[in-house]
Amino acid sequence: MVDHLNGLVSTFEFEGKKIRFFVKDQHEEIQKYHYAGGFYEAEELELIRKYYKKGTVFADIGTNIGNHAIFAEKILEAPEVIVFEPNPEAISYMEINFILNECKRINTDYLGFPISDKNGKSMEIVLSPSNNLGNTVFGESAAGLFRTITGDFALSHRRVGFIKIDTEEMEFETLAGLESTIDIWRPSIFVEVVERREQELIQWAERRKYRIAESQKRYQLLRNYILVPA
Repeated sequence: MVDHLNGLVSTFEFEGKKIRFFVKDQHEEIQKYHYAGGFYEAEELELIRKYYKKGTVFADIGTNIGNHAIFAEKILEAPEVIVFEPNPEAISYMEINFILNECKRINTDYLGFPISDKNGKSMEIVLSPSNNLGNTVFGESAAGLFRTITGDFALSHRRVGFIKIDTEEMEFETLAGLESTIDIWRPSIFVEVVERREQELIQWAERRKYRIAESQKRYQLLRNYILVPA
């Protein structure tokens, strides 16, 4: 551990590569894994590795502090990783982590914009737990400081092979804004969904000619799904 900007830099080896993460709060849900010397959600990352199409663009929607994006560049060796994260606090940590890992293939052009089904909707942060930056929730508000974009706005013209979606109960709005990208490129999709909406996900997959290849549960009331073209 090295003192850095009133925090620590945790360094560990992963598959022969040196990985670094800035740790401000070693008790926060994601940073505690970095502090312990490993990636957050290691099982999910292995599931992503299994279905990622080598040599294609990796889209990380809900990047948080950069855990999955750094895995995609450094371990999956994606030629371009496009990150989407609206939370300013998470973005500040993420940018430090990208510098620490000398990331050169991460596209940060769309930071600060919540992803939804339409461009230009007004949003604000309605929940921001101190113990888990990943649980920050956005909601529509006439006075909101954030403006939404669709995933299609950023991705439909790129050869996207994998999309990871973790948008805190905005998954279906996110998917609705990705219809062109999904129809054109037929990427594999990793999405976290509230379990009570599983049937809705199955119906979505049937309409888009996708199927659920695998599912996995880590948190109460939530389940992760891998969707692949049927």
